[in-house]
Formats: sequence, structure tokens, C-alpha cells
Amino acid sequence: MAVGAGTKLGPYEILSQLGAGGMGVVYRARDTRLNRLVAIKVLPDHLAAHPETRQRFEREARAVSSLNHPHICTLHDIGHQDGLDYLVMELIEGESLAERLKKGPFAADRVIDYAMQIADALDKAHRAGITHRDLKPGNIMLTRTGAKLLDFGLAKWVPAESGKVLNGFSELPTEVEKLTGEGSIIGTLQYMSPEQLEGVDSDSRTDIFAFGAVVYEMATGKRAFTGRSQASLIGAILNTNPQPISSLQPLTPKALDRVVTTCLEKDPENRWQSAHDLWLELKWIAEATEEEAATGPPVRSKFSFVGPAFTFVAGLLVAGLAFWFLVGRASLQTGAPVKPVHLTIKLPDYEPVALTGFVPLAVGRVALALSPDGSNLVYVANHNGTARLFQRSLNSFDSKPLSGTEGAYNPFFSPDGDWIAFFADNKLKKVSLSGGEPIALCEARNPIGGTWGENDQIFFGNQEGGVLSQISAKGGSLQIVPVRDQVTEVNLLPDKKHLLYSTNPSSNPDYSQIKAVSLESGDVKVVLDGGFGPHYLPNGHLVFTRGASLMRVPFDVANQKVDGQPVTLIEGIRGEAYGNSQVAISRNGTVAYLPGVAGWIGKPVWVDKQGNVTPTEMPTQCYSSFQLSPDGKRVAIGVGNATDDIWIYDVNRGTFFRLTNDGHNLGPVWSPDGKRIAYASNRGQSFGIYLKAADGSGVEERLTTSENNQAPESWSPDGDTISFVEWKADDAGDIMVVRLDGDRKAQPFHRTRFSEFFSTFSSNGRWVAYTSDESGRYEVYVRPFPGPGGQWQISTQGGEEPVWAPNGEGLFYRNGEKWMVATVHTASEFSAEPPSLLFESYFINVSGLSHCVSSDGKRQLMIKPQDQDPAPKSINIVLNALDQLTHEQGEKK
Repeated sequence: MAVGAGTKLGPYEILSQLGAGGMGVVYRARDTRLNRLVAIKVLPDHLAAHPETRQRFEREARAVSSLNHPHICTLHDIGHQDGLDYLVMELIEGESLAERLKKGPFAADRVIDYAMQIADALDKAHRAGITHRDLKPGNIMLTRTGAKLLDFGLAKWVPAESGKVLNGFSELPTEVEKLTGEGSIIGTLQYMSPEQLEGVDSDSRTDIFAFGAVVYEMATGKRAFTGRSQASLIGAILNTNPQPISSLQPLTPKALDRVVTTCLEKDPENRWQSAHDLWLELKWIAEATEEEAATGPPVRSKFSFVGPAFTFVAGLLVAGLAFWFLVGRASLQTGAPVKPVHLTIKLPDYEPVALTGFVPLAVGRVALALSPDGSNLVYVANHNGTARLFQRSLNSFDSKPLSGTEGAYNPFFSPDGDWIAFFADNKLKKVSLSGGEPIALCEARNPIGGTWGENDQIFFGNQEGGVLSQISAKGGSLQIVPVRDQVTEVNLLPDKKHLLYSTNPSSNPDYSQIKAVSLESGDVKVVLDGGFGPHYLPNGHLVFTRGASLMRVPFDVANQKVDGQPVTLIEGIRGEAYGNSQVAISRNGTVAYLPGVAGWIGKPVWVDKQGNVTPTEMPTQCYSSFQLSPDGKRVAIGVGNATDDIWIYDVNRGTFFRLTNDGHNLGPVWSPDGKRIAYASNRGQSFGIYLKAADGSGVEERLTTSENNQAPESWSPDGDTISFVEWKADDAGDIMVVRLDGDRKAQPFHRTRFSEFFSTFSSNGRWVAYTSDESGRYEVYVRPFPGPGGQWQISTQGGEEPVWAPNGEGLFYRNGEKWMVATVHTASEFSAEPPSLLFESYFINVSGLSHCVSSDGKRQLMIKPQDQDPAPKSINIVLNALDQLTHEQGEKK
């Protein structure tokens, strides 16, 4: 029986092959009964004929089925069909430890975290009478929830009820690949215990030896035992001891050195005698106080320097912090002016700041937060490919991860500094800095910015629908503050009756506005033109960003108006595409920021299917959404300077002409004949849809009117229908359609309690692709047009911004920074093949689609940002950033 996409094994439908090797082939599949994704391991015919291989396959099923543990892969089912044996297991998303180790060693705290999880899993197996016997990096997966132990096919099992050992095949777990004398042995051999190599009957202490070898490799990036041949490697395992971990990684705790050395003792009697004892020892190291760990460097140090360099940087930080706490704070009491103190926190290369790409629609999200008193910094770091919150006290060298914050972004503190709020998994959450798991407060689609007020109310904006939301920090129902702006960053004023927020009606955030809204009446007034990210401070100043600069202006809080001219405080602050700057400000004048430039400036480029970039002749400036004309000779694109307008760029002549000239016009969509442009325009309280001839002749025509924001998304091939998104007051999007040959009354095409948008017609007009969050994350779907009918999910691990290939036989889409394509068939009945990765890279998406496909389907037009480090490894700290200016102004008065 051939196993391929579409094959049914019982109730399981095969989707794609994940890997092959060893004793089976692993496939991604769907459980059609429970509608969940699973992994299926199939024993092929040529292996099933061998009794030992079949026994090994059955052994894995019996072993795993007896184990239920968060760090052991779960077995769901076992089956036999048409001569094929198969196991149905938990589908684990992540990367193997073997793959991760190619990038280098882990930080000491990560080593201990993963080691505790693996030891706990081994303890569970050993208590059930199961010795794994093939523990190695290739059989450990790293996921968002931690390490997962896999492949019990070689396990030695002593069932509790019988005490009999299930033998029947060699003690050597897998065949060792034969390499040249120049190479090193690859495979399981490096992790085998001396008793295994000598053919002595092994027990659970064999796994403890392998565990020591795995932890050694995690900590050092090097294997514990190496050799130029199989014989020399075996000799090394039997007769030599590896270098201490601390001699290769000086920041490693001495206690971890002792744990690993004991694991690697040649005599099993001298090793740790149980995985539980091992786990307890690791737990003690993780929880050790500074006094208990005085014999070695701190476990959770995040400095990437060692020796004299580390001492020098550490000394500077301590000196600077001492200056702040002893002199800076005294100045606030005595009135004496102090100069700002500039410091830099260095992060390790393997744990940089996480910006865009780790979650969908990540553009514009801020990675930093400072406690109100300036003593604690929380930042988002890329931990094993996943965004996660880390806390660092500014009087300490150590950073520590906050439990349960995977996928976090936009952190902000509670007024007392004891809690941190953040967004993850389409939810607003909070977590105590003293420990414990996060608490989910409410649903939050595409949130941007957030503030926790003294009245224990939390406010946040939304980057898609222009909604300002309010909820109690204790939870409850979500309230909508009645404003009609594209709300981004927010800040509650001391009177608890007014809220400052910034708007982003333009692709250039330099021309956004800071406004104040009354929470009682809903009245809105403009506070400042050309500002973003307002922060009101107790010293009577409004601090905000403009471009890459942090600025300050005196502010009359009682009347919500500025009182003077803005002055620059700090330059060179990294900005994001929505205008948000990577900066955090405490109430006492401490500033933390990422160095860089304004992030919304970019250049249109062509990108082929391999990710190779070819610049266009279009200049580097502020752009928003864009679309190629049907013949590929022109580009309709939003250009933002002092305003946002639609311009038409002639590809062959290299010239622009301005289609609109009244500002705030976005999202151009071409008619199929290339003669007209539909676009969104803000002429009042909301965006409506307008039509205009593509050559600029005639007058524009308003197509729709609504209290909700609307934006066109696609024009049907016959020219009769335009699909558009309408953002409702609860921030969810609906896909609507309007026919141009009738009464032009808008009708819903796909309206649910979820959010649907980015709709696009297929080339034959029979199908509409779109993005929806009905699964809990954004995915790409297809439905028949005009309906009725079901839907097909195209993406599998997240996706948005679908764009059809010109021939209708493919769908391009984005998943974070991954650019994907799925082959589809639309001629008669619809079908889709599993998507594949084209390339991975970040391109700007300010408003609407961030890519469009050329007429030949071979490349895409995208906006390449100014060069900035995609994963910053340093955070700048400025103490007393506001104090000196305040005193200087007082002297001038």
C-alpha cells in the first residue's frame, strides 16, 4: 500500500511526510474524528518482515502507551491496515535538540531548565520499569512548552506485574554510520554507557550516563566523547573523562559541573542512582540563593562577556547604578541637577531581543517595559525561537524568564510594579513578578500599546480596527471607549478621567497625532501634531517620539494641552512600521531603548521564490499598501509624507504621478481592465471606499458609506464586484461585497463572530481566499463565491495576506516572516496541496497587503526596510534622562 497525501489509515488522513529513517516513516495527518493534527509513524513492508524490527515497533507502542507525562510524547492510537502497522502520536511542533545544538550551546539557566524536564521524564519512565537506552539529542524535541522525550523503540521494559525483560535484539541501539577517519562518529554511539559497549546487562543508570553526555553537549556545544574512528571513540568512552564544563564555559555553576561529572562515571555504582535524585539536585541548583552559589558565577547571568571584559562591563553597570541610587535619587529630593548616565545591557547572541516575526502581525510591537520606579526592566527575548518575557532588576547582573509567557509582546507594568501585563495567543494576560502562571483577562485581537492606570483599569488599542478597549485589571467584561481613530499607544492621565493616545492615519507616523479623550463624555481633542507614543510624567512633561527621537514638551494636564516647544532628549531610537518606538520610560526619568532608526522607511524590491532581492527604481521613503496593475506595468501605491495619497508608478518609464491629493487615502485596488482604482479614504469619522479613473481623469466617486471603517481588498475578474473588509466596533472584521452593476448596496459575504479580512478573488472568480482567526490564530482559508459552500484551510501553522498566483493554481501568503506558497486547483472542484516554505525574511507591512505577485508568478513586490539588526543584542539604559532638562528649564524661567 502506497502512503501519500490523501491516504486514509483508519480515521486518519495523511497530509504530508515529515521524515524517514530508522525503523519507520513519520507523516503529518489529520484525525478526522476529533479534527486534530497528529503524527503517524508507519512501519514499511520491507521492515515489517523482520521480526526484530517489528518487535521494536511494538515495544515503542507498549512503552509509550504506559507513560503519561508532559515531557514525553503522547501515544494516541495503534493500528494495522493493508499490511501496514502504524502508531498515532502527538504532533510535536519545534526542533530537535540535535538541530538546535548546531547553533551552539545554551545559557546555563536554559541547560538547567531542559535538564530538569528531561530528568523528570526519565524518572517517570524508570518508575514504570522502562529504560530508554537511546537517549540522545535527536530523540529530544524542543517545543514552546519545553523538552519532549521521543522514540522508545529500543526501550528495555520490566513490566511491574511480571518482572520480565522484553529482550530479543542487540543492546546496540542503532547502527553507526561509517565515516572516513577524518570525521567523527555520528549516531547513538557517543551517548552509550560503558556497560552497553561491553555487552553487560544495563539498567536505568545507562540512561543517566547518556543524560550526562546530552547535558554536557547542551552546556558546551561539544560532545563529551569524540574519536577519529569508531574504535577510538569507544576507547574514549571507556577510559577518558571529558574536560569540566566550567573550563569551556566559565559562567557555568560548579554544582552543574558536579552533576554532569557524576552522571558520566564509568562505574554505574558511582553515578546518580535514580533520575529522581538527579532531578532534585538540578532543582536545588535552579533555586540556589546567591550565597549558596558563591563558589561559582550566577546561573542566570545574561552577559556575553567573560574574564576581564565581563568584570569591566559589570563594574560599569554597578558603578552607574550606584550613582543613580545614591546621587540621582538624592537630586530628586534636593533639587540639585544631575547629568544623565548612559549604560548598555549586553544580551547573549543566542537570546536576542524578539521583535517581529515570532507572532503573526508582529509589526509595530514593543519589546521593552520599565517599572514605574525604574528599578525593573522587562523585555521580550527570542528563547529557542519563541518570544518570551525576561525580567532584569537594574541592580543585578541576572535576567530571569517569566514562566508561561511564550509568544508575549507589548509588556507594560502595573502602577505598583508588582505585575506585568502583556499580549499573547490573542489574549491580554498578566503575571506576577513574584512567580506563578499568567492569568488571562480577555480576548485581544491585533492589540497595540497598553497602559495600566492607577484606577486599576487597563486600556489598549488595536492596529487593525481602530478600537480603544478598557477592562479591569481583575478581569470582567471588555468595554469600548468611544473614539473613531486608529488608536495605537495609550497613557492614562493622573486625573483618571482622560486618556492620551496616538493615532496612525498615515503610513508615516511622523504625521500622526496625540489626542486626549474624556472617559466620561467621549470628547476628543488634539494635543499635538507629529507625535507618537505619549507618556505623561509627574514632572509635568509629555514625552513622545517623533521619527527616531525621544522628545519632551511641558504639558498642562488640567486642560490637556502642551505649553511650549518640544525639545529632543535622545536620538537614535529604533522605530517600527506602525510608528511605535522601542523605548520604555519610568516615572522617575529612567529610559530604556533599542538603538536604531525609524522603522517605516523602505524601498520597493522584487523578491524571487528563493528570497533573492532585486531593487526597483522606486525611491526609499514612506509607503503603505500597494498593488500591481493587471498587466504588471504600473504600481498603485500609498505614499506618505505630510499626507497619505495614492500614487501611480510607471514601471517602464520610472515615473510617478499623484492620483489623489487630499490625504489619508490607502489600500488601492485595480479594476480587472486596469482603468479604475478603488481605495479607502478618511473624509470624516471613518474610512469609506472611493473609485477613481487610474489615469487621474474625472472626479472620484464614493462607493460605500458606513460608521465603521471600510477598505477595499479585491476586484472580481468580471469587474462587477468589489470585496472589502468592514471593521466592527468590537474590532472583528467582516468580509463584505458590493456589486457595481446594481443598487450598489453592500452585502455580507462572510460574517461571523470571528475576524475575517484580506479577501481576494481567484482568477476565475469562483473562489475567495481570506484570513480568519476562527481557530485561535490567523490562518488562510478559501470559500466558493458567491456561495453557498464550505471552506478549505490552506495554511497549517498560521498564515495571512493570501495572494493568488495569476494562473489561479497557487496561493502565496505570509506567516510572520515566513513566505509560503500552496498549490491549489480551481478549474472544477477546489483542492489544495500542503503549503511549502519559499524563504524567510522580514518586509514592511504598514497598512494592508505587504506583497503582490508579478504577472508571470515568478516574483513578488515587497517593501524592504532600512537595514537594522533583526535581533538586537543590547538594550541602552539612560538614568536621569529627564532630570537635567527639567532643571535647565527652571533656570531659564
